[in-house]
Amino acid sequence: MILLFIGFISILAVSKPFNKLYSNEVSPDSIRADIAQPYLLQVDIRKATLRELTQIKGIGDKTAQNIIDFRDKNGYASIYDLLKVQGIGEKKLSGWIEFLTPLPNDSLHFIKSESEEIPTNSNLKRIEFNSAKLEDLMKVKGIGEKKAQQIIEFRNSRKGITNMEELLTIKGIGKKTLAKIQELFYIGKK
Repeated sequence: MILLFIGFISILAVSKPFNKLYSNEVSPDSIRADIAQPYLLQVDIRKATLRELTQIKGIGDKTAQNIIDFRDKNGYASIYDLLKVQGIGEKKLSGWIEFLTPLPNDSLHFIKSESEEIPTNSNLKRIEFNSAKLEDLMKVKGIGEKKAQQIIEFRNSRKGITNMEELLTIKGIGKKTLAKIQELFYIGKK
C-alpha cells in the first residue's frame, strides 16, 4: 500500500510540477481589477423577485413584498412610483436609486432629443437642464434664487453637465434634492 502511494506521488510529480497544480486559480491582477471596479447590483423593479429586492440595503422582506404587491396591482412607469408604496419615503428611495435600473419615465438615458416630451405621472413637460433658466430651477421645491444661481454658475463653469450626479458636488444639494431635480429636468444630447 505504501509503495502504491509513493508510486502515485512520483507519477504526479513527474507529469505535473506542483507549482502548476493550481494554475486555474484567479490571478492577483484579476482580483485587483474586481476591487477597483466592484460589481454594482442593478435591480429592475418591474420584474425583481423578493430575493433580489432584499439584496438592496434597507429593503427587508416586508418592504420587498409591498413593492411586489404594488407592482402586481399598478405596475411601475418610474422608479419614483415606489414613493406610492406603503412605508417608502424619499429618504429610503434616495438610498436605493443607485441600485435600481432606470425606467423610461425616470431617466435621461432614454431621452432621444431635447424637444422630446417625457410623460410623467404629473404630466409635466421636463426641461433640458443645460438650457434651464433661473426661474425654471426655482420650480424645484427647496431651491431658491441663491441656490439656483449657484447651479447655473456651476453648470456654466463646466460648459454644461453630462450627468445629473455632478450636482451632488454643490454644497446643499443632496440625493433628495437631486431626485426632485431629475423629476423636472433631463440632460439632452450635445
